[in-house]
Amino acid sequence: MMFVSVKVRLILLFAVPLLLFAGTAVYLLQLIGSNTNRLSDTLYETAYRSTVSVLGSDRDMQQALSDYLQIRYANLPAEEEKATLADYRSKVKTINAAIADAMDIMKRNGLENLAHPQTGQTISEIMVNFQNGFRVWSQQASVTLQQEKINPEQESALLAKFRQGRDSVGAFGEIMTKYAEDETGVIRKDTQSTSTTVYISLIAIWIVFIGSGAFLILTLNRTIGNVLRKTRSVAAGNLAFAPLDKYGRDELGQIDQSVDGMIAQIRGLAESISSHARVVESSSQTLAAGAAESAKATHETVAHIGEVRTQTEVQSAIAEETSRAIEEMAHGVGRIADSMGTISGHSSEAEVIAERSNVKVRTLRLQLEEILASVRELSEIVEQLRDKSGRIGTIADNITGFAARTNILSLNASIEAARAGEHGRGFAVVAEEIRKLAASSMESAHVINELIEDTQNGIASAAEHMDATLARSENGGATMDEVERDFSEIVRSVKQVAMQVAEASAVTEQMSAGSEEVAASMEQASRSARDNAGKTNLVAAAADRQLSLSEEIASAAASLQQVVGSLTEAVGRFKW
Repeated sequence: MMFVSVKVRLILLFAVPLLLFAGTAVYLLQLIGSNTNRLSDTLYETAYRSTVSVLGSDRDMQQALSDYLQIRYANLPAEEEKATLADYRSKVKTINAAIADAMDIMKRNGLENLAHPQTGQTISEIMVNFQNGFRVWSQQASVTLQQEKINPEQESALLAKFRQGRDSVGAFGEIMTKYAEDETGVIRKDTQSTSTTVYISLIAIWIVFIGSGAFLILTLNRTIGNVLRKTRSVAAGNLAFAPLDKYGRDELGQIDQSVDGMIAQIRGLAESISSHARVVESSSQTLAAGAAESAKATHETVAHIGEVRTQTEVQSAIAEETSRAIEEMAHGVGRIADSMGTISGHSSEAEVIAERSNVKVRTLRLQLEEILASVRELSEIVEQLRDKSGRIGTIADNITGFAARTNILSLNASIEAARAGEHGRGFAVVAEEIRKLAASSMESAHVINELIEDTQNGIASAAEHMDATLARSENGGATMDEVERDFSEIVRSVKQVAMQVAEASAVTEQMSAGSEEVAASMEQASRSARDNAGKTNLVAAAADRQLSLSEEIASAAASLQQVVGSLTEAVGRFKW
């Protein structure tokens, strides 16, 4: 058990009982389920269902006998006798089916060989008796119902067969009752046996659990007692402990081994502190003497540094004034350079804009030339339209003349048709239609003449406007030539101004760069002076700190001697 860790033992201490309890619970649940299924199969599937079928058969047998007696002796009306006979036959059929179902249940469960507790007859034999009794009675009773008379001996024999069948049904019920009681007793015995086994298992589990817990608690108490005794001795200053010869391999043994190792380390540490304390005491005395000499030299250094700091501050002030003057001059030159740069940029933009405008003027002149050519072509087209409209007017006049002559001809034809009488009536109709057509043509010709006249007037007006537009376009072209020449002069002037501004800007930028270099040099000189002053102050501060440090070192050396004395006294309390 010593080779198993405490953690594993604790886990086992709690896990094993839990597993055993879980196993026991599962076993009990399975057993209860098995018993329940067994009770269900035994008491319901077998005993209950078969008993219900048999008891129902017994009731139906009694009703079948009652129907038989009524039909045989009650002199019922025909309809009622017919209904009673049908009920009798239905009851017989139901009884046979119920007994067959009960027997089928017995065979499925292998219970056909169950015997009666008193007579010793099996279920199979009882069913044979039932067949020999009730079925014979039902068959013979059906035959006798067809007969008008029957002698008493036959009636007694029939009743004997009926009683034989009914007694078989009662014996079957007694067998099933005894079977249910026996199965219930077996299940009760199994349950008692299982309960005893479970109780014994629980007692064994508790014994193992309590024994393991007691052993683990004793081991823990022993280890804790050893550790407590050693730590109290160490607290009292006693380090003279011999380690154990053998340790356990679990966590408790590791605790014992760790405590012994800790005591050994403390003992070695105390010895080391004692030896080093003596060395530190000697070194602190030497350090105190060196600190006193360093403090004296530092006083002299501080005095010389004060003089250097004063001269450096004067030099820094002069350099700062010169640097400010040069910065102001550089700032002015820079502003001039910025202004020249801005002017140069504007000049470049003006040059670009002038060049772009000149290109647009050229483009506009070309467009005016194209417009002028288009106007000329349009003027020619208008002249052509004027000629064609004149021709159309001539054609319309001819159409008017043709219509007038056609009208005269139709009039003459009407006159000739009137002279012809009945024979010229059709010709008169044609002449009338020709006259109407001539009138319509003349009216259309007048409308065409009016439209042509309006068109000629519009074309004449358009020709006048086109002539005026052509003259104005020619004047605009001449004006655009003058504008193009003026823009060319403007572009040349802008380019010259841009070149001069660029040269002036370059010179100004050179001056600005030179001023910035001078300002930077003076700034660097001023910064160097300030840096020197700052470094001088730092050196002075460092010297002051060194002086203070020397004094602190001397004080610390004295304190260290006191600490070493206290440490030696504290270590001396331990025994090893």
